Amino acid sequence: AIRDRQANVGVITGETADSSLNFIPYRTDRLVAIVHRKHPYRSREVSFAELLDFDFVGLESDSAIARTIEDAALLARKVLRLRVRVKSFEAVCRMIEAGMGVGILPEGAAATYRKEMGLRFLDLSDAWASRRMYLCTRQEALTFPQRRLVDHLLARSLV
Repeated sequence: AIRDRQANVGVITGETADSSLNFIPYRTDRLVAIVHRKHPYRSREVSFAELLDFDFVGLESDSAIARTIEDAALLARKVLRLRVRVKSFEAVCRMIEAGMGVGILPEGAAATYRKEMGLRFLDLSDAWASRRMYLCTRQEALTFPQRRLVDHLLARSLV
């Protein structure tokens, strides 16, 4: 969208080889496994491959997280048993609360629902679960409002 001038500033997880874009380190993001409080898995840390024995609640197929876990399942040579796909982090958590399966979401985003829905978070031991996030802009100079937005986001970043 930035390359096509449909957006001026974006947040992405990983750089791409594109000299027309500028990538500014923003923060790190940790994906966690989310399970129902009565889920049989009792460890605090789990590999993604171990979770593939359970049904999953996933985000829509065009999301970065959906692509990441689909790729990880292929690498593990196991089937990703997607029971349902939903549109939002909250919907993933609601489905897990209802006992529909396990999910993978950013820890910070899902933390909002943890206590209210009685969810448990399991740390993923896989390297891909820790994602580097960047603010992305075109190489050309930002307008004043765009620069203010970038400065605002960077001032609150957890690099």
